[in-house]
Amino acid sequence: MTTRAARSLIAAVAATSLFIGGVGVAPTALSQPVPPANSVAQGIPATGNLQIHKILGLPQNTQADGTEKTVAGDPGAGITFTVSRVNNANGPIDLTKQEGWTAISGIQLQDNGSLPDGFTKGETTTKKTVNDGTAAFSDLPAGLYLVEEPANQVDSNGKAVTPSAPFLVTVPMTNPGGDGWLDTVHIYPKNQVTEAPTKKINQIIDSNTGPGLHVGDSIQYQVDSTVPVISAPSQGQDGKLQPGTALPKAFTITDKLPATLGEPTNIKVNFAGTELQNSQFATEAHQVDGRWVLRVQINPAELNGTNAVEAKQLSVTFDAPVTEIPETLDNVAWALPDEITDPEPWDPENPGDGTRPGTTTSAPATLNFADIAVNKLDAANAQTKLAGAEFQLHRCDADGKAVGDALTLGATDTWTTSDQGTLLIKDLTYNRVDSTGNADDFWTSIKGFENTTQFCLVETKAPAGYALSSAPVLLTFTAPVADDDTATPVNEARYNATADIQNAKTSGILDRLPLTGGLGVWLIIAFGLALAAISIALSRKKA
Repeated sequence: MTTRAARSLIAAVAATSLFIGGVGVAPTALSQPVPPANSVAQGIPATGNLQIHKILGLPQNTQADGTEKTVAGDPGAGITFTVSRVNNANGPIDLTKQEGWTAISGIQLQDNGSLPDGFTKGETTTKKTVNDGTAAFSDLPAGLYLVEEPANQVDSNGKAVTPSAPFLVTVPMTNPGGDGWLDTVHIYPKNQVTEAPTKKINQIIDSNTGPGLHVGDSIQYQVDSTVPVISAPSQGQDGKLQPGTALPKAFTITDKLPATLGEPTNIKVNFAGTELQNSQFATEAHQVDGRWVLRVQINPAELNGTNAVEAKQLSVTFDAPVTEIPETLDNVAWALPDEITDPEPWDPENPGDGTRPGTTTSAPATLNFADIAVNKLDAANAQTKLAGAEFQLHRCDADGKAVGDALTLGATDTWTTSDQGTLLIKDLTYNRVDSTGNADDFWTSIKGFENTTQFCLVETKAPAGYALSSAPVLLTFTAPVADDDTATPVNEARYNATADIQNAKTSGILDRLPLTGGLGVWLIIAFGLALAAISIALSRKKA
């Protein structure tokens, strides 16, 4: 084989390998001029540079040629690449010599991306792409290099990346015209990222008839994710690799529950609008430091079958029993376009050298709680604290009228002021917030109090010697804030409402009402009897 023929062959191999990596070129890129190349007369440069441009997105049907191009897609920052010089039995393959080109004639990677028999990885350099998505490998000795993108990576935005396939490239490379050398080779591996999943609280499954969250209830969570399309080149009839797409062969949803929730149950999976049978997905649950970790895995490629290859929606729901009422309840989930086989106690928050869990939700799904502090005061003298007043908590409509039955927190639906005139209502389930920041009223959306807008206190028993409050007392909740002046403890981790409720004394009003059964009645009776006696006496005298 002539030197020129050998070089043309390896250039074709390298270009095909770049295509495997997923090069995508904008339509205008082909018209760009080829940069100056080294003269053939000067011989192949002894060293060269490899410039990796990591692009996010699916590859386009455009062949790479080692020149710098304008490529559609967002840059992928924070992605690690390894570049390994390829050795044979004689050591590093030297492409400044004809024997080197002969040694690599016809070489191609095996199906699993590894080098064929007789070739091994030599000196390896690892670099991470910077903000513009580039990783520069400089002053590489003229040779054949294996470029690999390690699996289980996330970009600088924390999104899981589906790695591009390994590929071979020569540095330097014959230029597209075949009449010189590119001493800087540009490659554009493209692949997809997994967008942040979303998580929300669907409902509270009550263990008793009282509204609110109780120990023994279950919270139903839902995690939604988009399964991305990935690059999947295939060999055409002409033996050349053609671009292609597929769904990943594994996709995993992971959730690490708060310590106040028990082992998840009733796990259901919906893929592309169809609820899966238990045999169509795998689950694994274990504990890490007293917290349950749940993994749910599917095979999207298998489930999709012959349907169109496009991004699919995945939804996982499960119930988590409440073992303790927390200060607040929030947690995240992860999505990974791969399998996770790490044995317990694998921790998604701290995987160490194990598999990273993938893209996390942008924020926790949260269930917020509230505390209510009441100060019962004399209307005429606020320094006088009133004991013995009883209150119930209700939902109220826009007009401030109580709606429905009193709310039960724990086993309590009535609270009584202490000798200091105070009471504290704790563990009120206030609202829920999904991982995208959307908040809604827990009671309206979950508990069925559709026509209510707020909470209110109804006084059901007044302190001795005082009149009842004339109307429900509307409550205004504030974001958690420390307040050392309040008469009752305020929890900084929760929403809080403080109500100063005054009562008027009944003395001076009720004691001035006419008495029934008193002296006045007896005087009337006596006067009536006297009149009757006189009437009888007069009647007898006439007779």
